[in-house]
Amino acid sequence: MKLEKWALIAEIAAGVGVLITLIFLVIGIRDNTNVTRAASYEDLMSDLNQVFLTVVDDPELSQLWARRGERNFESLSNGEFERLALLNRATWRIYDAAYYSFRNGSLGLAQWQRFAEVVCGQRPMEDELWSRTSFAVSAEFVAYVDTSCQE
Repeated sequence: MKLEKWALIAEIAAGVGVLITLIFLVIGIRDNTNVTRAASYEDLMSDLNQVFLTVVDDPELSQLWARRGERNFESLSNGEFERLALLNRATWRIYDAAYYSFRNGSLGLAQWQRFAEVVCGQRPMEDELWSRTSFAVSAEFVAYVDTSCQE
């Protein structure tokens, strides 16, 4: 009887040990997920900041960026329009990367909502600039913008 009693106590202790291990594992995974999401958000924001610092450092590019909101591209030379299109593409690729990161779970809902507000606030119109940009982002992201950012 004594041996059976010790075996039962050992089984209970092993079960408790497994349970404690699982609890620590869940806590560790949650913490790691939060760290990954924070790093992903920081990387995306750093990429956007780099684009915007490029604009700030170049007066001509700053003027082109300001004219982007006017949607009047006829007065731009081909070179100016191409610079603006490349800059626009760079920013929308970052937004696309944020969308992808959100979809695969490496960017949290709160962080994605910050991006989504900007994306929908800058909702592209069917114009020549968007046609020179939309091919450079995923079809899934274009569909998101078309369906989620209704005016």
